[in-house]
Amino acid sequence: MTDAHADGASEWDAHWPKVSAWMQTNPAYKYRQKLIWRALGLPAAPVPARVLDIGCGDGSFLRSVNAFRSDIAIAGLEGSGEGLDLARRALPGAVLEQVDLQSLPPMVVDRLRNFVTHALCSEVIEHVDRPIDVLATARPLLAPTGVLVVTVPAGPMSAFDRHVGHRKHYTRDMLRAEAEAAGWQVETLWRTGAPFHTLYRLMVVARGEAAVRDSKGQSGSTTAAASGLAFRVFDALNQHNFDDAPFGWQIVARLRAR
Repeated sequence: MTDAHADGASEWDAHWPKVSAWMQTNPAYKYRQKLIWRALGLPAAPVPARVLDIGCGDGSFLRSVNAFRSDIAIAGLEGSGEGLDLARRALPGAVLEQVDLQSLPPMVVDRLRNFVTHALCSEVIEHVDRPIDVLATARPLLAPTGVLVVTVPAGPMSAFDRHVGHRKHYTRDMLRAEAEAAGWQVETLWRTGAPFHTLYRLMVVARGEAAVRDSKGQSGSTTAAASGLAFRVFDALNQHNFDDAPFGWQIVARLRAR
């Protein structure tokens, strides 16, 4: 691992036990999962599929794939040992590797080469120093017709974003440029989330360090109850976001190897 990546993995080791549970109820996370499912376009049985989650964290998305179709082969790559321990407990049959996502070990590349029909790299590359390297390392893992779905945040950074190690946020042009520099062809790329996901993110920005305390479970009971109510409200509102809007603060891309 590079020093920068090792530091980031260490930070996530400290975050995962609390953040993992908090994220499952977070409306931004739940909204993003729906976008990912739409972009991946996983087939129904009996069409075969093999899914790789690059930066799989605690394995939450792979768990949803397993629930959708238990016959789909699933694999995950992750820098955080704590996150991967959670994934391994939940997915004992999956191929799960702790790696530096910016430079995969040759053994891992050989094991997964041409394995993947559908890959995901969600909310990962804003955390690393060399995002193009992360995107490039995925290319040999995909089958010739495979697709890679990437999601990144747009808009300003909040105190919570900085707390979990965001280096930058993206525009559509930034993500397109990095994807093409890594050797990908952009099939579709859109900016979404307006108005309600953007409004939620604005609320997180405005709350500053209070949002960090929420994620750590350090808020008082009244604040926690108010946050829970806000989560439920935004879950409902996020059903009505525009598919593609200039003020959306979530960017999604579907890529294919050239």
